[in-house]
Amino acid sequence: MSGFHNLSNGEIVFIYLSNLKTLKSVDGMIEKKEIESSVPFLGTEISFRLSLDEEHIDKIVTHGYYQNLLSVSKKLKPIVDLIKETEPELYYEIKDHLDINISDII
Repeated sequence: MSGFHNLSNGEIVFIYLSNLKTLKSVDGMIEKKEIESSVPFLGTEISFRLSLDEEHIDKIVTHGYYQNLLSVSKKLKPIVDLIKETEPELYYEIKDHLDINISDII
């Protein structure tokens, strides 16, 4: 299988997996009913948590951002499944690129 609209198969896999990672993160917030974040501060970390009520969750799942995450994931999944089947080395190479930490680069 070759690229689509000048996107290589690797780029298609990258877009799909990046999108899926974000979708899973948002779904995790929805499932836990909270948003959590940590910020480095004076050699330590400060964590923040915000509880989400049903109104917040409804706003998240109906928002265009979340709807686009779902739509892109649904549309690209069958294409990426085919790429994974025909070019598994490429799929796993791109997947490994997304599992990198900044400490792996610096």
